[in-house]
Amino acid sequence: MTLLNTKLHSLYSKKSGTGTPQFVPMTGPMNTTLIKEVRASRCIEAATPKFLHAWGYQMSDDGNDWTTTATAVDAYVATTGNIYNTGTVTSVTTDQRLFVRFGLFCANDTGSTDVEQALGSLRLEVRPVGGATLAAADQKVFSDGSTTRNCFHPLAGPVPLEAIAEHRPSLRLFGTTGLLDLIPAYQVSDDGYAWNDGASGATGTFATFGTARTAAGTDYGTTFTTFSPTQKKRLVRWGVAPKNTSGTIVEAGLASLRVDFRRTS
Repeated sequence: MTLLNTKLHSLYSKKSGTGTPQFVPMTGPMNTTLIKEVRASRCIEAATPKFLHAWGYQMSDDGNDWTTTATAVDAYVATTGNIYNTGTVTSVTTDQRLFVRFGLFCANDTGSTDVEQALGSLRLEVRPVGGATLAAADQKVFSDGSTTRNCFHPLAGPVPLEAIAEHRPSLRLFGTTGLLDLIPAYQVSDDGYAWNDGASGATGTFATFGTARTAAGTDYGTTFTTFSPTQKKRLVRWGVAPKNTSGTIVEAGLASLRVDFRRTS
């Protein structure tokens, strides 16, 4: 268990009740790959008479723009002083994105139309999970001129297979020649030289996962998917598998790939 204590923050409401609370972030962005569960305690001081609070979290694709709807974990209370949580731990999975930050929801109790305020701090007990993030940026990729995925471009890894129980990709495509279709993919290997899809065993094959892109833009990873190839080999690497959407000439573009992977415990 990892302990994280925040500094004392100024808390305030939106002059409204729990239906439209104010979320005040109290931590920086944290990679959701490495977080399994969280338990939170808090200290509230110098609260105005109608101040209500609950702890929760907010998600983001990139660590800069955050979802407008954050997730409240517990019920709103007016209690001040130290509020200890010695029991329930919370899985950080609602509307899961690449990054999470934790904080307090602030609202008005019945009868108040003022800005209710307080000072508060959080103590987070984070149950971590072993994992990592790999990334490759702005790599030239190309098809073989067909509408079948016949080629694989390795971009990240290799990594020992026993380190992976779940994975999720984020893919950015730009600078495309117009008819390129790109999707995340992976291969496994025993020796780091001969690679395959983990199913057929034929050298050079690969397995796809995630979402394909045919236009410039980014698909951010959300929930993790189970990584369980039929053939359990020593190594895995990730990349992209291109093809043409139509036509017979070679299509090309620049790809950035981020892969988050982790064990389940």
